[in-house]
Amino acid sequence: MPTANDMRTLAHEIFDSYETRIEGVAQIKEATQTQLNDYDEAHKTMAHELHADLTRARTDLAGCSKTQLKEFAEAHKAMGHELHAELARARTDLGQTEAVRKQEEDQRAQERAQVVA
Repeated sequence: MPTANDMRTLAHEIFDSYETRIEGVAQIKEATQTQLNDYDEAHKTMAHELHADLTRARTDLAGCSKTQLKEFAEAHKAMGHELHAELARARTDLGQTEAVRKQEEDQRAQERAQVVA
């Protein structure tokens, strides 16, 4: 049977073990809190950098969009002028072709009239 001294030693060892665990848990909590604070700061820094990048990108995109829209408008006008010129040439060609066709048709009609007469 254990003596009183053995029981006292066992109680001190249990108490010391408990204190050691409490200190270990406190250290873990402190390390975790420090790490969470570091992550929070890193997150805030990253968020500020991303907001700045986004602002720059939006500005660049707006500038590019305006430039592209202006270029598209100019290209559209140029294409419109080209198409109008092409249409005018086509109308002229069509008019000439129609005049030749009418002339040939008139000639055939005269030939038929001579054959019939």
